[in-house]
Amino acid sequence: MCRRLVLAVMTFIIFGLGALAFGDSESELSQRMKVLTKNPEALSPENFAMLRQFHIIFVGGFTNELLRGYFAENKKALNDMGIKTVSTVFPPSGKEVEANADALDKTLREKYREGGRKPIILVGHSKGGVETLLWAIRHPDLITDGKVASVVIMQSPVDGATMVDEVRNTVGDRVLNLFLPYHRGFVSMSAPELRAAVQENINTLTAHGREYISRRVFYVRSWVKTGETTIALKPTQIYLKNGHGPNDGLVLLKEQRIKDFGRDLGIVEANHVELIARSSYYSDGDPAEIRGFTQGLFETLLEYRTCRHLLQPRR
Repeated sequence: MCRRLVLAVMTFIIFGLGALAFGDSESELSQRMKVLTKNPEALSPENFAMLRQFHIIFVGGFTNELLRGYFAENKKALNDMGIKTVSTVFPPSGKEVEANADALDKTLREKYREGGRKPIILVGHSKGGVETLLWAIRHPDLITDGKVASVVIMQSPVDGATMVDEVRNTVGDRVLNLFLPYHRGFVSMSAPELRAAVQENINTLTAHGREYISRRVFYVRSWVKTGETTIALKPTQIYLKNGHGPNDGLVLLKEQRIKDFGRDLGIVEANHVELIARSSYYSDGDPAEIRGFTQGLFETLLEYRTCRHLLQPRR
């Protein structure tokens, strides 16, 4: 009897807690996404009114030049709610992460003026999320001045992209340089180099600056079950899962946040593309689900404990 009890406890620890670690527990963001997908009217009127006071800017990721409809459904979801101050920024895929992060500073200052000087909520996806995070660390004054209220990092390899290293180790940089468009931007996401660059930039912040920026950075992470994604992403999803762990088809779950810097908004079950594009070779995104995710994202963001206070627009 005692041995059975011990075995039961061990089984719970291994499989129960293991499931939590690998993302099987449903986050508040995921729950809201499902509710709002079925019923868009479930969005809190108070949050809806608050959201209209902001300028929302989406920052695209790698190969944004090739992905048709990038953020189109996300923008439409917000526009349909009467939120019209919505912009997109598409950094050049071929440029290194740090170069795009610095260039983003000028772009955001221009967008701030163009948006009627409303406080900005930034949502950076994939490589664009890495660049958005580095921008926040390297150029924090727009945040400390209250011009950028919050920074959402979505499905981004902020701790370095293992997939990039796997490709480089398999075919070599010389071949990539010859045949892969945007080669320089691609290799700039290499795990060891990018991880070191992000940490080095974080270390330049003062203790107060680190805490201030960290409280305004939020991560949205994703993963998919083995084989449950599009044909285009299924090979990489399975390869990464077998060799490294849960992932969204391109980025490992564990790479999608920086430990002890920023807050986790939640994990959703989705591949790397389906939340930001309706139809493409890599996505089977459903417009209703994209709308539900978009509404759920901002609903969760605005209600996240002290986040409501942090996001109050300055008069």
